[in-house]
This record gives sequence, C-alpha cells and structure tokens, in this order.
Amino acid sequence: MAAVASVLAAPLTSTDRLEALLLVARSTKPRGAAAVNLIHQAVSAPGVFFFGELFDVAGVAELSMSSEIHLVAGYQLLCLFSYGTYTDYVHLNRSGCVPELSRDELQKLRQLTLLSLASQHKALSYALLHKAVGIPPDNSRELEDLIIETIYAGLISGKLNELQSRFEIHHVQGRDVPHPSLMSSPALSALSSLSSSTPQLDQIVASLQNWQSCTVSVLQSLQSRMDETRHSAADSALQHQQHRQALLHNLIESQHLLESQQQQQQPKKGKSAANPMDIDDVDNPWAAPKKKATVAGARGSKRSRA
Repeated sequence: MAAVASVLAAPLTSTDRLEALLLVARSTKPRGAAAVNLIHQAVSAPGVFFFGELFDVAGVAELSMSSEIHLVAGYQLLCLFSYGTYTDYVHLNRSGCVPELSRDELQKLRQLTLLSLASQHKALSYALLHKAVGIPPDNSRELEDLIIETIYAGLISGKLNELQSRFEIHHVQGRDVPHPSLMSSPALSALSSLSSSTPQLDQIVASLQNWQSCTVSVLQSLQSRMDETRHSAADSALQHQQHRQALLHNLIESQHLLESQQQQQQPKKGKSAANPMDIDDVDNPWAAPKKKATVAGARGSKRSRA
C-alpha cells in the first residue's frame, strides 16, 4: 500500500500534463481555430514545457499551410515555445507574427530560454541572463526567483553563486528538437535562435552516431562472447558424455571379468569334496606304527592265554 501511495503521490511530468490535451485532440480532431485554441491551452498550461508531440496532431500541422493570419500566428506561437527564446518573442511580437503573451506565458518562455542557454554553457553570468530573458539589470531578485522557480519545476539543477554573480549549472533538461522536415518551414526560419543552434543539432547528431557505432561494437562483442560460450558449453557436454561412456564401458568389462573369475573358482559338477577320514594324517608320523603295535600286542596276549 505504501508503494502504491508513493506512486499516486508522484508529481506529474510535463509529458503527463500534455498527454491530457493530446487525448482530447485525438478524440475531437481539432481543425482551424480549434487547433489554435489547443495550442493556447498547451502553452498556458502550468507544468507543460515540452510541446513536440503537438506537431503530430493533424489539425496543428495544417496550420502551417493556412492562408489566414491568425491561424499561422497560432502555429508560429507553438514553434516559439517549442524551439524559440525570449529574444525571438520580442522580434516576432514587434512584427505582429505572434500575439501578446500573458504574464504566466512570458514567465514560461523565460524559463525555456534559461534551458536553451544552460544547455550550451556550464555557468551563466547574471549579466548574460538579464539580457537574454528581458529582466532589468538592477533587478537581480527577479532573476534569481526565475532560476529558483525553474529549479523547483525540475527542469534544471545548479547553484546560485551570488559572490561571482553567476549561475552554475549541474544538470539541465534538453528542449524539443525540430524534425528535419520542419527546418525549412517559414515559422522555424523566423526563429533566429534556432539558426544559431544548428551546430548544436549537428553535435547531437554526431553524438548519436558515435553512440550507435559504440553500441554496435558492444553488441558484436557480446555476440562473439555468447558464441564462444555456446561452443565451449557444447564441447564440455561432449567431453562429459564421452567420459561417462568410457566409465560405463570400464564398469561393464570389470563386471564381466569378476563373473569369469567366480566361475573358475567354483568346483566342477559330479565331484564331491574328499572325506576327511580318507586323508592320511601326514602331520602325525606316529599314528600308523602306533596302530600296528597295538594290534601286535593284542595278538601276543591271545597266544599266551592258549
């Protein structure tokens, strides 16, 4: 019961929270304005920071090819929260490509911007962060609150170094990575931060290819070890069987030899053992003369009586 309670009490992840919206989208199949409304619900939902699965919704994908401005703006908003930063928002908002964000949506975009910067650096100075997230340089308290809030959301871990005015990153969750088929779309081309992260994407691809080659090498080594073990086991089983057959053969031969010896030691049929009374007492040489003397004495006494 305690284990079940701990599972039930576990906090929902961003994927879990987005899944609820995806279930509604799969059942209602939104199109047009309904798809835009789905995007607004996702970007404003608390605890939802990753939106890549929304691009798989058919109605959302159709927005990129729409000729209506507000529908295209909805798709651009999704691209902004999926791959963009606060600087991209400032540029797109000035050009009228995306609507004005609410305070909570703006705070979420700043947190996502922090993730993008933290994935490229091990330490971020306060000066760089102030400029990147649009917080005035004289308001370090608001910047630190943003970092602490991002840490509590489970998106990043690190240490605030107030002495050196920097944030030292220990771990950060990666953001969504656009599919190569989307890279040529106008919505993604409008994100200046995404073009600067292209080398990072190439590095990710190179790392994945390196991981793949290492994995293949390890699998081949394991397969070789398994084959050697299998052959060794087969040889051991064959040797064990041969040894067992040799022992069985020796046992049968020993049994036959023992039976043959027992048959040779048994007396032949029709001949009984000699009578002990018929055997001369060779060990007592005085037995026969003594018997004769007794007989002679008996005869002599008989004559004297006559």
